Amino acid sequence: MFRELTLKEFENYLKTEDLKTIKGSTIHHTWSPTTGSWRGQSTMEAIKNYHVGTRGFSTIAADFYVAPDGQIYVARGLKYKNGAHAYVSKGWSSVPANVRKFCDGNKQALNYYTAGFEIVGNYDSEDPSTSSAVNLTLAAVRVMHRTLGLDGNNIFFHRDVADKSCPGNKMDYEWFTKTVNSPAKLSSVVLGPDGTEIKCYPEVEDGRTRGEVRAIAEALGYKIQYRNIDGIDVIRIEA
Repeated sequence: MFRELTLKEFENYLKTEDLKTIKGSTIHHTWSPTTGSWRGQSTMEAIKNYHVGTRGFSTIAADFYVAPDGQIYVARGLKYKNGAHAYVSKGWSSVPANVRKFCDGNKQALNYYTAGFEIVGNYDSEDPSTSSAVNLTLAAVRVMHRTLGLDGNNIFFHRDVADKSCPGNKMDYEWFTKTVNSPAKLSSVVLGPDGTEIKCYPEVEDGRTRGEVRAIAEALGYKIQYRNIDGIDVIRIEA
């Protein structure tokens, strides 16, 4: 079983790990599975089996998989090298200037010194702006960079160093990094019926207040279950 973390649990995880070598983050998309084919732990096992059995990797490729069920799955974690799986296979002249500066001639630099985030979905075809997994990734990368005091320029896409579209042709680098580096604009504190603060990390985005559904539901005594019914993502709230 892969460890599943909420955003707050992810923040606490970062505070308990020895992460002195982590200097940035590298972003991927899974391409397959897509959002619609996500099945939680069973999909994580399928990804690992593919990476080990077909690709010949020692284990699953990335450090973290950020899913549409609102969970951040710890895969490799940050104790091992190469969790960014982003070797520089392009010629240096084709690599963006900020990446060249970070790597300083070392083609394994992203693997050694960045955390690898795989966003579940195919963002060659899916819209990142409406993806819950992308939204959670933006928040997770923001939390990691602020918790560890990382340079906001040290956010990289896999396509920066390899001849592929990853994390998707529709994923705009400027939009992604600007969103991560923008100050979180917190709304008013969300309070439960008894006046207890609900830590759902509310943020105002485009005039709308967004927060963690799971945190609100569980604070009110409900349970969240993720389902995919006939290709439609369903979040079920149960008493």
